[in-house]
Amino acid sequence: MMSKNLVASLCGALLVGGVAAGWFVYQNPCQFNQYLCERHEQAAGRLQDQQNPHYLGFQPTWLNQPAKILYPSYAYNKKIEGSVVLALVVSAEGKLVSKSIKTSSGVAMLDEAALAAADTFDFNVAAFGAVEFPFTKELKVTFKKESV
Repeated sequence: MMSKNLVASLCGALLVGGVAAGWFVYQNPCQFNQYLCERHEQAAGRLQDQQNPHYLGFQPTWLNQPAKILYPSYAYNKKIEGSVVLALVVSAEGKLVSKSIKTSSGVAMLDEAALAAADTFDFNVAAFGAVEFPFTKELKVTFKKESV
């Protein structure tokens, strides 16, 4: 039985082979026994995100609708978990001015998913109280399989 490390090495060797090898890998995923290389597993996860996405859903009082944050299928299937803290700068009109990661989850795909979701937020500025705008609101997003 082949190990996952051997599969990754074989996939890497095919990728180094140039355009012809790249075409071969694209047309024929690196699969040995039941294992796919990580690159192809992530590509399959992106396809799954389009066909059957997993979302985190919650609604803080300062959002007009529930937050819908995609839990990347690759991370979901591999049970990759983590928390990211976003810093969201909001205008007096309730528009997102800027977004950044205050504390990373340590997993780039989780951080990117949380940042991408921030663009869809509709802010209820009245819930912020008497604050000066633009106002920075922090949001902790925890990617945990049980929360989907």
